[in-house]
Amino acid sequence: GHFFWDIDMWKQKFIAFAIHLLVTLVTSGICAVIVYGAWYPGAFAQMVGGADILKLIIVAEFFLGPVMSFVIYNAAKTRRHLMIDYCVVGILQLTALVYGVVTVESGRPIYMVFVKDRLEVIAKTELTESELAKISDPEITPSWSTFKNICVEYPADTKERSDLLLSAMGGRDIQLKPQYYRSCKAGEVQNKTYSKDRLFSNTPIKIEDLPEHLRAKEFTWLPVVNRFSVWLVVYVKGEKEAYLNLDPLAEPPSSDQIKR
Repeated sequence: GHFFWDIDMWKQKFIAFAIHLLVTLVTSGICAVIVYGAWYPGAFAQMVGGADILKLIIVAEFFLGPVMSFVIYNAAKTRRHLMIDYCVVGILQLTALVYGVVTVESGRPIYMVFVKDRLEVIAKTELTESELAKISDPEITPSWSTFKNICVEYPADTKERSDLLLSAMGGRDIQLKPQYYRSCKAGEVQNKTYSKDRLFSNTPIKIEDLPEHLRAKEFTWLPVVNRFSVWLVVYVKGEKEAYLNLDPLAEPPSSDQIKR
């Protein structure tokens, strides 16, 4: 009975919990800023996936850290005993966080590649170190922070073109061939974007599918393709591009489907 009414003991437990919670929030917050601010900015966390594991890790961090601190703290324990307990908890917590960050980093987008009529989002896991070593221009080598916008140069050599075609048929098209990467020329991507009218005439997307603030504006657009889905990027002059979870490459519904 005395254990449950020991106010000082509960106060010390809550202090241990609060200190550990603060440390956990700071470290988790730093990781979240890096992941959601640099590696998966804006809509890319939802578009590419992979960043969600960090949320699970942060929840696990909370239970591994502050909650465990609350449970294991006991003023009757020696300082050495408490230090050993907290070192074990800290190692578990750090291991989980490092695992989460490394996993998230390995799947982050490192390139947005413009290929003819679309943008291809390339994740770090899609390219090997030997493939990345074929990039000669330091301007387009992968950044540790965010992805780079680049274009491609198709080979002039006939055999190379043939090999590239065969590779594309096998699932590895030019966007996964870093030796053909180059910096985009001024206006190169914008000049190949599609008109607003074409979005509604050539795709299953309707004007009511767009966010309300975009419907009345003039814009151009391109499909954005990644390993898991196809999105839409909308360009409004003087504004930041908007990435929307709408697939412009999807097959429009047939007349039979519409009737049903």
